[in-house]
Amino acid sequence: MATSPTAEPRRRTVAGRTCAAAGSLAAEGAAGYWHPALGAALAAADVIVPAVIALVLLAAILRGSAEMCERAFRLLRWIAGRAEPPAPPVGTDGRAVVQRAGAGGAAGKSSSAVGRS
Repeated sequence: MATSPTAEPRRRTVAGRTCAAAGSLAAEGAAGYWHPALGAALAAADVIVPAVIALVLLAAILRGSAEMCERAFRLLRWIAGRAEPPAPPVGTDGRAVVQRAGAGGAAGKSSSAVGRS
């Protein structure tokens, strides 16, 4: 059965996610019951791995180049399941067009016109 390219990907329901989470926790609990050292290692991995990933992302955002920072935020959007923001408009020379506060807006008024009616 062919699907159209515009069809939305199938998403899990809340019950499906809950069952998957409960199943993985039950598997870790069973492994820890049968072998306590394995249970301790799995419990440590549940805490250490996300903490290391968070530290790496934080370092990339704070200390990395602009491109690395953008990639870190793209990864965070991907993890959260959010869509990419729209790309900025591109001019005729291939560079992004910067939109600034225009002449008609409040930012375009001179300081002498601020106190007058």
